Amino acid sequence: MKKIVLLCVLLVLSWRVSAFAVERYSLFHAAGLIEREYQEGRLDLDHKCLYLARALRGKADLPERFKAFTDEEYKCGTPLVMEIRRNWSRLSPGTQQEIDRILERPPKPFTYRTTNFVIHYDTEGDYPVYHPLEDVDPADGVPDYVNRVAEYMERSWYVEIDSMGYYAPPFDGTEGGDSLYDVYIDLPYGYTFYGDPSSQYPDRPYAITSYIIIGNDLRISRYPDDPLPFCKATCSHELFHACEFVFTGQIWYPEDYTTWLHESCSNWIEESVWDELNDVYYYLNDYLPVSQKSLHLEGGRHMYASWIWNQYLSENYGRDLLYSIWLKHMQVYSCAAVDSVLGMFATTMNDQFQRFAVWNWFTNYRDDGHHYSEGGSFPPDTTVYVAAHSTYPASGTISAAAAQSYGANYVLFQTSLADTGTYQLTFDGDSQYLYGVDVILRDYNNMFFYLRMDLNANQSGELLIPHFKYYEKVIMVVTHLFNDPDDIDPAGYSYELGEHVEFVRGDANGDAVIDIGDAVYLLNYLFKGGNAPDPLLAGDANCDSDVDLEDVIYLLNYLFKGGPQPNC
Repeated sequence: MKKIVLLCVLLVLSWRVSAFAVERYSLFHAAGLIEREYQEGRLDLDHKCLYLARALRGKADLPERFKAFTDEEYKCGTPLVMEIRRNWSRLSPGTQQEIDRILERPPKPFTYRTTNFVIHYDTEGDYPVYHPLEDVDPADGVPDYVNRVAEYMERSWYVEIDSMGYYAPPFDGTEGGDSLYDVYIDLPYGYTFYGDPSSQYPDRPYAITSYIIIGNDLRISRYPDDPLPFCKATCSHELFHACEFVFTGQIWYPEDYTTWLHESCSNWIEESVWDELNDVYYYLNDYLPVSQKSLHLEGGRHMYASWIWNQYLSENYGRDLLYSIWLKHMQVYSCAAVDSVLGMFATTMNDQFQRFAVWNWFTNYRDDGHHYSEGGSFPPDTTVYVAAHSTYPASGTISAAAAQSYGANYVLFQTSLADTGTYQLTFDGDSQYLYGVDVILRDYNNMFFYLRMDLNANQSGELLIPHFKYYEKVIMVVTHLFNDPDDIDPAGYSYELGEHVEFVRGDANGDAVIDIGDAVYLLNYLFKGGNAPDPLLAGDANCDSDVDLEDVIYLLNYLFKGGPQPNC
């Protein structure tokens, strides 16, 4: 008898090991392959959406070339649902009918009802619930995994709807059997599926009904022996998608990165529902080390990792701010909605994104107690510097690694006691973009100070750093602020840091007087090979960061026509 028991234990252990030693079907990798063929013109829109629907329902009906496998899966299939929904009116009637057939509600023989939900499940077949015979907590004739899903959904409802005030997903009549919200335990992952337009809420004219799929076994690589932690995260995440569909279920802004806002908010809500879980910290490794990527970049784990932006907003302005953003999103696209709501606090999204980029440096061991409330628990040092300097003068040009729209770069300047006096940091961006430049100063007592550089219309500027040697580190934070919702290309720039040399703007020849001699000096420099002003910016009379004929004209206007004095 002992041998039989031992054999059973070994079989169970070997199954548990093999479940995560073998790569599994990856929904998002499959979607990526489908999207690539579509972008290359090898798939039309009908086939793209048809294959996305098949990908959602598992790999069985997919062509072999799209069957991708990985040792880790992303958490949510809702972005694929939204992509199909976004293009629905452009699909042929035959394709629409086939997608409806593929994505119809999965038939399940058993149900379990709670106050707000009916949980549909099966104990055998393709997707039986995890440990279908386990019925001890409580022993009520229902598998414990079903009980846990019900508990997690109810807690999510309590926080998101009862406490935070989001509207409950509209009733779907008798779809699924009754008017309770339907949750189907099915597939290895979760998603929220759209239903029909709803008139239940007159002040939410774009609301739609929906239902939720919760994975039948949500063990993943970071929880290899327990499906419950990720089940908690999935329940709160998907319910929030259903709440989002109340606001904008029938709206698609052509200029918007809608999936980003849906996924970042649904990840953020997990911290409100399960503050002790901290599963969202896992995704920060796909944001902080790649800070140059656009905040509203769609696809991959990055859009889940951007929950940190919502956390920043909620810690500074309260979590109700996100509710206001979704209200505004019924009228304008996502970034415009954020900017409009922040306007009620006399600030802008651009201004707050600059501060947000600074906050992101103060994580893990650099947490100073004045930024993220749990920043010290964020992943280890993941800041990637696009350049680092320790001798001066120092300069650099950043192009390919430059930040995309609503992305950030960090440049490190390491100091020494030999670096005396005041240093000057100059920045020169591309005038077709919009930048922000902030400087973090850390002294040898681990005290921090901040400076913000003012940029002119040409996106150039300068900043003085007094007592440079007193700071152990100086970090320049460069943000590429919002420019065009369809343009997330990197915005290149150059910079220079060196000892500050006192000069008088417009005194090109250095004689401490601004007169006709300075105009002549500049003409000799520009057209006859004469010496350059020392420093060069002394000849930049009009403060546009260039020394050219316009500076000569500016000087002559000042000297003889009452024009403004050279002064930045």
